[in-house]
Amino acid sequence: MFSTIKRLASDILSVGKNKIKIKPEERTKLKDVLTRKDVKNLIQDKIIYVKTKAGFKVANKRKRKLAGSRRGSMNARTLEKKKWMTNVRVQRKYLNQLISRGNLNKNNKRKIYLRIKGGSFKGKKALLMFLKDNDFYIEVAQNK
Repeated sequence: MFSTIKRLASDILSVGKNKIKIKPEERTKLKDVLTRKDVKNLIQDKIIYVKTKAGFKVANKRKRKLAGSRRGSMNARTLEKKKWMTNVRVQRKYLNQLISRGNLNKNNKRKIYLRIKGGSFKGKKALLMFLKDNDFYIEVAQNK
């Protein structure tokens, strides 16, 4: 009987069955519970509730990430390829945004795209500086 109520409550609250708690003093009220609506009412009355999540304090998380706690090189912690992929994806997305906004002529896209692929730019700002220095960037008035 309690298992059905716990199952319904876990579905309503979007947590696992083991996270659901029922107040022991109020267990007599659970005998006449049959529907989801009844379970929702018990949740509103705080007879059925979710167990609080226990975890690390923020200070402990910070301590685990400090220099003395790190094991492995920085490349082992975040792979070079992953860094490269995220960097290139950001730059390509930014390039497409500039073209859609009208800040960049579509004819120059291929040149700049290949430069991004070749690793010419360290990041998004370096890309923008290159575009401004070489007169690829077009200032567009924003309408508000």
